[in-house]
Amino acid sequence: MDITSNIYRGKIKATGQATVNVDQGWTVYSFIELEDGQILRDFRSPRGIDGELGIAVKEGLSVELHFLEVKAKKENRFMLFAVRRPDAKLFATRPLPLAILKLFCISWAVLGALLTFFVITAILGLPMLFIVWVRYKELKVLSKYNAGIRGLSNPILI
Repeated sequence: MDITSNIYRGKIKATGQATVNVDQGWTVYSFIELEDGQILRDFRSPRGIDGELGIAVKEGLSVELHFLEVKAKKENRFMLFAVRRPDAKLFATRPLPLAILKLFCISWAVLGALLTFFVITAILGLPMLFIVWVRYKELKVLSKYNAGIRGLSNPILI
């Protein structure tokens, strides 16, 4: 999995169908079409910032989008973390708390390794290690997301 931080400056032509995920706090757009013809599929925007995104589309404003591109084997995913409006105000999300996810990964990794070590319970240990691996990949993406937010100068945190 390759994760890159990108900045796009310009107008947004159109957005696709939006699905609001209330539990996770994301609005997922099926696509976003940029002024230069580029189409970003599976574009995720935090609910605090998608209002700024909607205003930019409706009024045809030129904006600066700060987002992560997560390249996986099957699909690319885009995660917006900041929007700069034409009046130079930079809106960003608050960094995500990752301590609980880190604690989960460490404790389950130790428990899974111990269960796998005792061959009798390897049936439980190996699936636990797989779950840790999946959560670790998610933790890696979210850590980059937080680093992108922390790298901004004077954002207005929403």
